[in-house]
Amino acid sequence: MNSLELEYARKRKGKSTEQMADVIGKSVQSYCKKESGEVAFSDDEKVAVVEALELSAEMFNVIFFDRKLPFWEVRLYAGLTRKVYRTREDKKMGRNERI
Repeated sequence: MNSLELEYARKRKGKSTEQMADVIGKSVQSYCKKESGEVAFSDDEKVAVVEALELSAEMFNVIFFDRKLPFWEVRLYAGLTRKVYRTREDKKMGRNERI
């Protein structure tokens, strides 16, 4: 997991660790351990983080899989949520359909 990219993404969205802890339903201490990479996020928590931060499928792969997830698998994970954008350009165009 790329904890720095996750932290940057959270800060770019103006979210605090307290807000993100609420998003995944954990304590702030627990969220901080997950964000730092000490404890792994569950799949449901990953989906919640992706939705809260409006991450693209590309950023999802960068943050949670260090770009090691094959493209077809990124598409499978992205199908878990409707708010995963294909690219930043899709987001700008308002396209948020499943990929």
